[in-house]
Amino acid sequence: MVSAKEIFPTSVYLFFVIGGALFALATTLNGTLSWITKGLFVASKEGWFPESLADTNKHGVPYKLLLIFFVIGAVPIVTGMDVSFISSLGVGLTVICNVLPVSAAYRLKEKKAEAYENATFKIGNTALRVITVISVILLLVTGWLNLKDLNLVTWISLAVFAVLCVIYANLREKVVIEKAAGKK
Repeated sequence: MVSAKEIFPTSVYLFFVIGGALFALATTLNGTLSWITKGLFVASKEGWFPESLADTNKHGVPYKLLLIFFVIGAVPIVTGMDVSFISSLGVGLTVICNVLPVSAAYRLKEKKAEAYENATFKIGNTALRVITVISVILLLVTGWLNLKDLNLVTWISLAVFAVLCVIYANLREKVVIEKAAGKK
């Protein structure tokens, strides 16, 4: 940007700086909004959430899910939350959530033996388990580094939220299983 300031006239330089930032923000938001609803869209279709949340407009956009993400995204802005806190919380929780599917690889060969044997890429069971353990440790450390500065109220809120998610998942599991059985 220093060289741009030297090369461009002031009006072009300001357009370059402001326009570039706005363009980067717009493309990031557009990219994020195009994928962020996918998981919840599928979960709604499978019965984990009300199927009406997966309603789309004439362009195929799940508008109800986007509205939910808009409200969730607006809350920190309206309440004046620190952006670094939000970032650490988001990254930390994402990393911790990644522990579950990665740790499932530990018993992959036993649980899905036929699929494992037919896989194009596979490694020995010992190597798989060592890599899985190392990966889980790295994920936990990374998650901890992002979450270590949270206050007690936030930790309690996260714990309550996690318990509520587990309770909700257990209550909805029967609906999802029945819906899946109906499709077969």
